[in-house]
Amino acid sequence: MPAKTIYDGKIGMIARVIAKELNAEIAGVAVVICRRNCPKKTGRLANSIKIEDIYPEIVITANTPYAAAVEFGRAPLLITPKTKQVLKFERYGETVYTKYARQPARPGQFFMTKSGEEIKEKFPMLVERVLVQRVRI
Repeated sequence: MPAKTIYDGKIGMIARVIAKELNAEIAGVAVVICRRNCPKKTGRLANSIKIEDIYPEIVITANTPYAAAVEFGRAPLLITPKTKQVLKFERYGETVYTKYARQPARPGQFFMTKSGEEIKEKFPMLVERVLVQRVRI
């Protein structure tokens, strides 16, 4: 004869509450880690890292036009003028005029990938923290 299971219908609700708490805790830690691992030339990329959604999945984004190029790298660029005959820019305090400018390829820095790996390592500690602090039996 199989063992009798007592189920009052609240286990699913408790599991959802724990999942929401855990996701919020992970998302907060993830944003801090992503900002710490982010390259900091001007700080715009680090400041653009935000939590888009927490439940049922955690979505963290970096909302700058160049975030993907920093993460994955990019091919070399040839910059040409759009409306004028020449490009004009400042370099070392001097005004430069040229018909085109080349930018070399940039390797990816994979700061979000590194952050994901770091969060994965801290996951058991985060689960323990949520269960100890938030769940009262």
